[in-house]
Amino acid sequence: MRPLALLLAATALGIRAPSAFAQSSHLLALESSAPATTPDPVSALALHGWAGLWANPAADPHATGIVAGLERNAFGGVRTLLAQAAFHAGPLWSVAIAQSTVSDLFDPDLIAQDPTLDQLRATALTAAVDAALPVVGSVTASAGMRLERDELLGASRHQWVAKLGGAADLPLGLRLGGTFERGMGGNAGTMAGGRLRAALARTWSGGFLSTSLGLGAELGGLWRQTRDASGISASLTVQLARTLTLGGSIGRERDLYSAGGWVGRSAFWVGVGVGRVSTQLRVASQPGDAGSALAVAAAITR
Repeated sequence: MRPLALLLAATALGIRAPSAFAQSSHLLALESSAPATTPDPVSALALHGWAGLWANPAADPHATGIVAGLERNAFGGVRTLLAQAAFHAGPLWSVAIAQSTVSDLFDPDLIAQDPTLDQLRATALTAAVDAALPVVGSVTASAGMRLERDELLGASRHQWVAKLGGAADLPLGLRLGGTFERGMGGNAGTMAGGRLRAALARTWSGGFLSTSLGLGAELGGLWRQTRDASGISASLTVQLARTLTLGGSIGRERDLYSAGGWVGRSAFWVGVGVGRVSTQLRVASQPGDAGSALAVAAAITR
């Protein structure tokens, strides 16, 4: 959560950053979060099941159930709650909610001098609804809207984001998935041209062992104040006896905060599934100086 790290640093130093910059930074940090069941927000776009559904509602038109997760970032005490439900009512409907909260905004000595500081918050909330339908053959398309709301030290901003998604099987056992997002209104900042994400995935299944490889890339951003990014990532997941899941991912990205250079990120996860219930733990190294993040999630699949 590198953008949020800058926000926290500015707050700690008493720097009054432009409101739109700081708040859209917080929203951007929340957008990069995902339940531990999702290996990587970009390279998982074409994966089936809960692995891809958070990032791309069109990834699997047959996946239904509920997933809930918690992520804790070591830098600044950022806590993120995430939940998603997928169900059929004609199309496959996906409802996803995420909220992040920054704790310990002010030093206890400052709060002792001015108790009103303890009432100030830095929180961000996103709520999304998407509908996915099979189009022809293996092609699935989705469309939806997301409300993003941010409260920073008493000031509140919001943004509406439209999202289109798609997924399709390709020759050689490959699967393609992608999304396009664009701000549609609100006061979170000046809107940019939009963000495109795309990924290729390949799964090999052989009884006891199942292996999935995802390769993804992203380009663009939602706000001119904070990011016009490019990034690449790769993830590998191995499932043993449909019970134990192990995996890892690596990625590099470049944006406003990387001063023109590329910064890296990585993650490792382990999960256990019994029947329709599964749990997963993910440990991630965030870009730059944003520290590490620990995430845990549980899913119930219908």
